[in-house]
Amino acid sequence: MSIVTGRAVLLRIHPYGETSRILRFLTEGRGVVGVMARGVGQRTSRGEGGLETFADGTLTLHVKESRELQTLRDFSPRVSRPELGRNLLRLSGASLLAEMILVHVGEEGNPDLFRTFVESLDSVAAAQPGRLPGAILSGGWRIMASLGFHPELSRCVECGQAFSEEDVGRFDFSAGGIRCAACVQDGKGPRVGPGAREELRGLIRGEPPTALRGGRAHLSLFANFVYAHLAVDRPLRTLPFLQAHMGHDDA
Repeated sequence: MSIVTGRAVLLRIHPYGETSRILRFLTEGRGVVGVMARGVGQRTSRGEGGLETFADGTLTLHVKESRELQTLRDFSPRVSRPELGRNLLRLSGASLLAEMILVHVGEEGNPDLFRTFVESLDSVAAAQPGRLPGAILSGGWRIMASLGFHPELSRCVECGQAFSEEDVGRFDFSAGGIRCAACVQDGKGPRVGPGAREELRGLIRGEPPTALRGGRAHLSLFANFVYAHLAVDRPLRTLPFLQAHMGHDDA
């Protein structure tokens, strides 16, 4: 058994008995790690500080490679992000980003993905009400790109023809991008014109527009892209809430 220390973000907390917790962290050097934390519930009840979802800090573990769950030695948060828990839309957006990580990322370090996830959480936490839908979607698209799933928006995924400023195509989710009008099959897939293509490019760059047009349509397109490319065997639990509330005021 060895002692391993590194930066991590707490993604999920599961109760285990009266005083213990099973924790899931995204770590910078080891990907997603499951951790058994014994006695943390008792410490919290005594007012000694507790674990908070989306907290970011230094994680120290007792690691035995053959174990599914490692043993917590210490987690020292340096950023807690309490803003994420102050309304349901903001919390659900952060939870969607965490859920994407949990269903797809294994125990392998990916510093670029870790940085993207942290930046996306911070953007969702800090976004003004009108910009919150764009911040959530931008974080999702950036995570997909960091995982290697970057949609093709400049050329037709079938014939390779570059789109002009006026061209309207249809999104082919399984192909990972947009088909031009000549290559569309049976009129399938949502229509994507030049304005929507530019908005998608901004979201992927981490530059959401001040006022995202058609937030629900953007979320539906994003959800279909996720299901086509991530190894998801059941619906993401946070998507139905976001689909119902996207576009509402962030009260």
